[in-house]
Amino acid sequence: MSKNINISNVDKKYGGVSILLFVLYPLLSIFVFIKNTKSKVFSNLLWLLSGYFGYTMYVNDPIYDPYRYKYFFLDSLSFRGDFFEFINYRAIQGDLDVYLAIVSYFSAIFSKDYHFFFCVLGLIFGYFYSRNVHLVLRYTNNVSGQVIIYIGAILVLKSFWFLFGARFWTAAHIFILIVLIYFLKRKLNYWLICILPIVHVSMLLPLLVFVSYIVIIHKFKLQKTYLLVIFILSILMSGLIGDLAIKMVGFLPPEIGGRLDFYNSSEYRSFKDGNKLSIFSIVFIWCGKFYFLLSTFIIYRNWKVISTLKYSYFALFLLYFAAIASLISSIPILDRFWHIVFFLLVIFNLIVFTNLKDFKHKFLFNSLTILLLLVCIQNIYEYHVFFGRNFFLPLIFNLFD
Repeated sequence: MSKNINISNVDKKYGGVSILLFVLYPLLSIFVFIKNTKSKVFSNLLWLLSGYFGYTMYVNDPIYDPYRYKYFFLDSLSFRGDFFEFINYRAIQGDLDVYLAIVSYFSAIFSKDYHFFFCVLGLIFGYFYSRNVHLVLRYTNNVSGQVIIYIGAILVLKSFWFLFGARFWTAAHIFILIVLIYFLKRKLNYWLICILPIVHVSMLLPLLVFVSYIVIIHKFKLQKTYLLVIFILSILMSGLIGDLAIKMVGFLPPEIGGRLDFYNSSEYRSFKDGNKLSIFSIVFIWCGKFYFLLSTFIIYRNWKVISTLKYSYFALFLLYFAAIASLISSIPILDRFWHIVFFLLVIFNLIVFTNLKDFKHKFLFNSLTILLLLVCIQNIYEYHVFFGRNFFLPLIFNLFD
């Protein structure tokens, strides 16, 4: 109870100070309140910092999506018509996802500056990202060196620099929030479920996985062993599913089939070949895979104590989601759902193993922490290209830039 009182005191006492500090120097404000990660002050600073990152983000590299977002917004400035005419215009252009069109239309009402447009994208992304961080950290206990690394991982993995894929990763954080509210608070947030496919239509797939888990797995009460076998089989069969999906492209709706066809085209493959991962990245990607396998083993071996915390259904969902994600991972572009599974697994480990007083294979959990640290380093290394130099400067420098 005292912890909650202390957190509440931080929110009341330092709320105004935190905003003032953010106005003076946004990045510094996060480090000042890093000891109060469970407070709303900290999560709100993360929210604002996401918007600031969007405003200062480097968007001029034509091989990345932000470059396309920039010209999408600039193109919308020349449109003359109301909101519904604009959405119809973008639909005629072949835009399956309307989220970017909605944000660009309303951003253009207030400013013609594309920096402002990216700031709005950052604030929307940051809201859901910061709510996830706040919810997860409220359920953690027993602060230690390992826990600090895990908290750092939650802050780094899928952080605001994932704004480079604003549509997909905003939707991903909405989906993660749906999952966390359900398994931690035992509630279904219907408004989040409704807006999810509007932000990115591909999120209908994990949403279908989530709903099918609630309906099927709960009803038939499948045991962890069965799901583990399904998970292993899914890894072995993933290549077959990829080949089958490619053959079925012609039977899919043109918008979806066309995208899958492009990601399997020689043009896209040559692009991928021309941007091969470095040895550094490959090593750390394998660290992530080992992290997942080792986590699965530790969770399986500690099932009884996990069940006492009433998180067994969460663990079963992770196995079920991982099985589906593995099965479709060989289909072009759908491998990114693995990243959502991985992030949820890190969250699960942080919550569960910081609330357990004793569990089997603690030495393996130490190995998990090292692997996670390496994955975080790779994450920062890979996405540092999106940091604009002004992000590290006081806010006033951007106002007069």
